[in-house]
Amino acid sequence: MEEQRTGRILCPNCGVEYADTEPRCPFCGSMNLKASEKEYLDKIDDMIEDLGEVDASGRSELKREMRTQGRRAFRIVCVILAIAAIIGGIVLVRDTMEKRKTRNEYRWQREVQPEVDRMFEEGDYDALIEWFYAAGDEGHEVYAMRHREFAEIYDGARWAARFREELDREYDAETAGNLLYEDLILLGVEYRTALSDDERSILADAVRTAEEELTTRFQMTEEEMENMRKMLKQGSGYPYRTDVESFIKEQLKELLGNEETE
Repeated sequence: MEEQRTGRILCPNCGVEYADTEPRCPFCGSMNLKASEKEYLDKIDDMIEDLGEVDASGRSELKREMRTQGRRAFRIVCVILAIAAIIGGIVLVRDTMEKRKTRNEYRWQREVQPEVDRMFEEGDYDALIEWFYAAGDEGHEVYAMRHREFAEIYDGARWAARFREELDREYDAETAGNLLYEDLILLGVEYRTALSDDERSILADAVRTAEEELTTRFQMTEEEMENMRKMLKQGSGYPYRTDVESFIKEQLKELLGNEETE
């Protein structure tokens, strides 16, 4: 029997040299397509040889057919593996880009945080709110930044004041719903764990005003207030819009003194 000649190949994945008869790189496990196909077809031949009840001519025909089908199946598997490798590469690139973006975002936040702290310490809350709006519009991830949650609630308190003025002039169900939502946001300040003591102190007057509004303008009973607090605790300080809308719908008859909203 003629001795098989063995060559050497370089692994395209890790660059290590190994015998071209090896079906896989012994170092990284990457497939050697030619040798892997030969190994696969040899296994088919061995399986056919084990079929002792088949005569020589039948065995030869069966071997040809099986090798043809085997090559086709092997190539399909290789295509599937190649597609999987491409998808894996895309996922890897995307993950790498996301990590780079996260690092860049973290670096940016560290650079701008002193300016944000300055606005808060100087009491320039309107400028602080506008800064966060602008940063969000530019695509920055500001949610974990210091004073971001305070700016959100403080802005809600400003809107609540505007809604009260509108309702004092003329009652409107949509405006009432918006006011109730902002008042509940303020009521939920005690469940906002990200707020500092200084931030809570600054918001204290707005929180007291919201509590008064809930029991006077919206005529909430103690039981209703307790239910609202449970909702806020469950939502980490955020009210559910559906609950706000349901409350307004049920209370409109008393607030307006008619049944037009039924």
